[in-house]
Parts: sequence; structure tokens; C-alpha cells
Amino acid sequence: MNNRTITTVLFSTAAFIATTLLVFFGYQKMKAKPERPVFAEAEDEPAPKARASSSATSSAAATMASVRAVSSTQAPPERPMTLQEAFSAAEPGDASDTYHPSVGKLLTWTKANATWKTFFPGPSEVKPAVVVKDVDSNRGKKLCGSGRVEQIQVVPNSGGRSVALINDWRNRQYYSFATAFPSGDLVENSNAIFCGFVIGHRSFANVGGGTTLTIQLVGMYDLPETHPKGEPALAQW
Repeated sequence: MNNRTITTVLFSTAAFIATTLLVFFGYQKMKAKPERPVFAEAEDEPAPKARASSSATSSAAATMASVRAVSSTQAPPERPMTLQEAFSAAEPGDASDTYHPSVGKLLTWTKANATWKTFFPGPSEVKPAVVVKDVDSNRGKKLCGSGRVEQIQVVPNSGGRSVALINDWRNRQYYSFATAFPSGDLVENSNAIFCGFVIGHRSFANVGGGTTLTIQLVGMYDLPETHPKGEPALAQW
């Protein structure tokens, strides 16, 4: 053989051997167990939707348990404010023409918390002249009196609240009196017996061209509608 022929034979032999090896190793690989694809790992775990549902169920159960625990624990009832606390919260003060805004707040408190014995049978804790002289030091103190009703009016849509101008002629003092309790048959020129707590001064222009200074009170009239059975009748102060 010449050299060209020998070279051709060698190349042919090498190609055959290479092809044979590739076929052999490819066959062995096909016999081996195929590798598991990466996404197959998720098959052993709950699907995302299932996980979310399980989590939601657990959360709902915890919430219901919490609600039951809260529901089974009753919060203690709130303690009603004392008179002193009510006055402090209402911030009473003086007024011109109208009543001071604190009057409405204190009427609400007295209606909910006060009784006849809160006001009666007295005695007064301060004299009218002392309140006129120094009202700031005497707000919240009890003042009892009697006098002629100059004006009286039930406040519309207020649940029976009324306001009155009372002339205590014995002490030469006017009162601007507000109550959340019944005013009974009291009308202009009636005589009223009352006790109340000092709010402050209230002034207004009178028909004579001057100014009338009154003492604002929040309290109760002593009437058949308010006087408890078994309590002795009260005399006028």
C-alpha cells in the first residue's frame, strides 16, 4: 500500500471506533434512571393554593379563639363621675344674657346621678352675698333659697329641662335657675323652693336700662313631683 491508502484506512478505523464508543455510552445513559426535574420537588409539598387555605384556616381559628377570650372577659363598668369631677370637666363660668355652656353638661350629670337628697334638705354651703362678692371661690357650692318666679320656660326638645328667673326678695338677689327635673305647676309669680350648685354670674340688660346680675344655679325644685315620700316638708328659706 502506498502512504495515501494507509492514511485513509487509519482515519476510517478511528472514525469507526469513535462512533462505536458514542453509541455504547449513549445506550448506558439511557439505561440509567433519569434525573428528576427541578420543579418536581414541589410535588411533595402542598400546592400554593392549598398552603394559603391552610394558613387562612389557622389564622381564622386563632382570631375566633381571641374573640372568644375577649368576649368571656367582661370589662368593669365605668364609675360615674362625682359632683366635683363633673364640675371640673364642665368648666363652669360666668355668662352674659345666655346661660353658660357648662349648664347643659351639668344638667346631664344631675339627671343621671343626682337625687332629691343630693340637694335637700340643705343647708346652703354659701350665702348669696358671698357668691356675688367672690364667685370664683364658690363655684360648685350648694346654695338653697326660695323666692318668686319672675319667668319660667321649659326648654323645647330637652326632656323637660327648664330655666327660670327667681327673685329672692328676702336677700335681694336674683337667680338664673336651671333644672333637669320636673318644674311641676310653677308659673310666673309662683313661689319656689330650690337648692342648686353655683355655676357663676349671669348678667342681662333689664327693662330699666340697667344690668341685672344673677347667680346661675343648676339644681332641683322641692315639689310634690320631686319630694320623696316620708321626707318632712321643707319650709321656705
